[in-house]
Amino acid sequence: MRGVISGEQGGIDIDDLRAHTNVFGGYTSEDDQILWIWELLKEDEDFKKNSFRLIRGLLRFITGLTHVPVGGFKNMKRRIEIYRIERENPDISLPSAHTCVYQLNIPQYSSKDIMKERLIYAIEASPQMGFI
Repeated sequence: MRGVISGEQGGIDIDDLRAHTNVFGGYTSEDDQILWIWELLKEDEDFKKNSFRLIRGLLRFITGLTHVPVGGFKNMKRRIEIYRIERENPDISLPSAHTCVYQLNIPQYSSKDIMKERLIYAIEASPQMGFI
């Protein structure tokens, strides 16, 4: 019954998330930055070790939701969208999000390591993290 009220309680299925995410605004699904996001979420040791905190934190950062709806991402009101955000020096910029439209804005980072550092910082520094 709890799942019906608050959504899925188990781990977040990254393949399901990927299947229900759109890439827009200057990125394609084949750009390094987009591939790095999926690699980090599925393969990175820090994300695996801290998956509940980091992956749920990312979901909260993007959507404001703490749980995936029952039945998975296909049952969300809208799809998550990833956009490229232009910055003069992207490597020192943080990603941003618009929870009302489930939009994640990612600068064009020069490496996966920089993206990981900035993404984790944004997730952990989000004021919403206290509510997870």
